[in-house]
Amino acid sequence: MWENLLSMNATSGGGGSSSASDAYIVGIANDIEAKIPEPFDVIALRKERGIDISPATVVLFQELERFSLLIIKITETLGNLKKALNGEIGMNAELDDLSYSLLNGFLPASWRKLAP
Repeated sequence: MWENLLSMNATSGGGGSSSASDAYIVGIANDIEAKIPEPFDVIALRKERGIDISPATVVLFQELERFSLLIIKITETLGNLKKALNGEIGMNAELDDLSYSLLNGFLPASWRKLAP
């Protein structure tokens, strides 16, 4: 019910609210980009550990690979969203979902797929 209420509120605005919401979304995107770490270099970490790798270390490397994919996806989609809001590239369904999710405080579907 809450999501339906938010979707009705988001689509009922006039022409002036779009630039304010775009600025809000860009602010959230910049905040997330400032807090997100660099992707893990799993190959370098494996070389550092050498041949003696325990099963727990294998699981750790798998989790680091998953988090790296998520970090790359977040960084890529936030960059593309900011470009789309500036008019440099076209807005697609994934970026539209991302902007809607950031505006309303939801987890975007493209990020949810990769989240552990």
